[in-house]
Amino acid sequence: MANPEKALELSERLTADMAIRTPYDVAIVKVFNRCDIACSYCYVYTGEDQSWRNSPPFMEDDVMKATAERIVEHGDANGLDRMLVVFHGGEPLLAEHTRPGYFGRAVGMFESAKAVRDSPLTINYGLQTNGQLLAANPRWMEMFARLNMQIGVSIDGGKEANDRDRLSYSGKSTHALAEAALRLVRQYPRLEATTLATINLRNNPKETYQYFKSLGVKSIGFNLPHATWDSPEFAEGYKGRLEPTGYGQWMCDTFDCWWSDSSRPAISLYQAIIRLLMGQPTKLEYFGPSIPNVAHIRTDGAIADIDTMTLSSPDALELNMNVFEHSLDDTLSHPKIQARQMGELGLAAACITCPVKDICGGGYFAHRHKEGSNPNVAFPELAPYLNPTVYCADLYQLINHVARRLAENRMTYSLMVRGGRGMSGIWRELVDEAIRNRDARIEKERLDFERVFAKK
Repeated sequence: MANPEKALELSERLTADMAIRTPYDVAIVKVFNRCDIACSYCYVYTGEDQSWRNSPPFMEDDVMKATAERIVEHGDANGLDRMLVVFHGGEPLLAEHTRPGYFGRAVGMFESAKAVRDSPLTINYGLQTNGQLLAANPRWMEMFARLNMQIGVSIDGGKEANDRDRLSYSGKSTHALAEAALRLVRQYPRLEATTLATINLRNNPKETYQYFKSLGVKSIGFNLPHATWDSPEFAEGYKGRLEPTGYGQWMCDTFDCWWSDSSRPAISLYQAIIRLLMGQPTKLEYFGPSIPNVAHIRTDGAIADIDTMTLSSPDALELNMNVFEHSLDDTLSHPKIQARQMGELGLAAACITCPVKDICGGGYFAHRHKEGSNPNVAFPELAPYLNPTVYCADLYQLINHVARRLAENRMTYSLMVRGGRGMSGIWRELVDEAIRNRDARIEKERLDFERVFAKK
């Protein structure tokens, strides 16, 4: 499919049954459908789509029990060894605040569902929080430690950086409590303190990295702000030449800080790019060529598409399925899920000949949406997503930057050659070029030294 014209012709004949059916190994379980802060970039509570108001505020025990049974059923039916269940919101800790012991009961339901089926499935548990309630209730950490629940804290950097976008509904800073929550999690090394930050170009990339490093976190996640080709800042560029927006350079700068740090924490995006350049597989929902495999279950038990799909339209998430009447396997046959599991067939024609398509995988699916685009495509659920991501040029800039930095390290190249892995073509070319340049530089230095020595 190297010819974009042929790819465009094929896209007009795409059907849902061409999807690469991939079972879920991650389940996002929305336990509380309200939030206690008002992030400016939130695509749910402060966005135009207010359909969340129609869902119950928290997941009741009968819904949680059915959810647990469906997730264990799905893992067993597909022969999975392990699944990750992430308790999410809104702000999930509002569930514990409202009903003490909530998460202990929830985990108990999952373990009971496994016991009933005599399931060999291992379930890892996680929770993503803004930290406000956790800092105010430090005793909860003993419970999370007993449950072995990994805790991620959303915080965008130091106080000034964080408070650009993450304020309370009354306009107060959320930084102190978020940082306190992160420091609290750090007291439990087995849980590994992790952060999730949304990039703001006004925040200094180097200072942001150093701030997180100073807190001793084990993992940093950097998210691009969610947007589509219908977002005001991108609408005019849809038909024009793709240009970096500034996010690419921001990520290049933080990559350089991270790459030069001998005791660097994990950053999944940068690690994924390196692995893919080296020809190794990686699994990220928002980046790379792997097939998306994240399930989403709402407080009312509805099984929905991932919530970022609401960027395109309020009903984009709706599958009209629920945990009481449908299995997770049933959702894999839904056209909306199949549209996200098309693999390379689901890429825009412009992406087919791109030298980094095997690295970025076309970018995050939701970021490719343009209402009314590709009207000739016979697969209507896929048609508006057959576009490059709004961050196409930024990802291209970042991937090339990472490749060049890797190419400067001859040892990395030698290790991969000895390992017999198939490197990405773009990196192999850069590595070969870097080695030629380095060898030429070393030879020049040798000749210069000999000339100087000869004069003596």
